[in-house]
Amino acid sequence: MSTAGGRWRVPESGQLFEVQFHTQASLDAKEETHGAYEQIRSLPDNDAEVSRLHAYQREVTAKVPTPPGAPGIPDYP
Repeated sequence: MSTAGGRWRVPESGQLFEVQFHTQASLDAKEETHGAYEQIRSLPDNDAEVSRLHAYQREVTAKVPTPPGAPGIPDYP
């Protein structure tokens, strides 16, 4: 998926937070697959449904184009 951003940890509390920068296409894909994300979080890792939901997420996000210049961002996935 074409999302730039990063994860940081607050030194004093250890709280992890994430910032994402979306294109319209990546935000649409995120919103489309959010239900699958929630289901994955509620299932045990070894549940067969998890594999199917991950495959669905990959199928949707594979269609999101990488914005020009994004690969030049340090630590871009």
